[in-house]
Amino acid sequence: MPQNPYLFYGTVAENISLGRPGASMDEVREAAELAGAHDFIMKFPRGYDTPVGNSACGSAAGRPSVWPSHGLS
Repeated sequence: MPQNPYLFYGTVAENISLGRPGASMDEVREAAELAGAHDFIMKFPRGYDTPVGNSACGSAAGRPSVWPSHGLS
């Protein structure tokens, strides 16, 4: 069964911590590293504090569509 990732509006860190409310930033970062997403996240100007939301644009290179809600500059 295919998985369709969904991002809730908020920050990257808030989306990662949905499975464990109250997770520390160390736990959020560890989860991202285990998922192979840390380097991808750090390419955003605000890193884990980047605002995101769900995108209907599909995915590229096997990664979910993560588009900052205010765009990259």
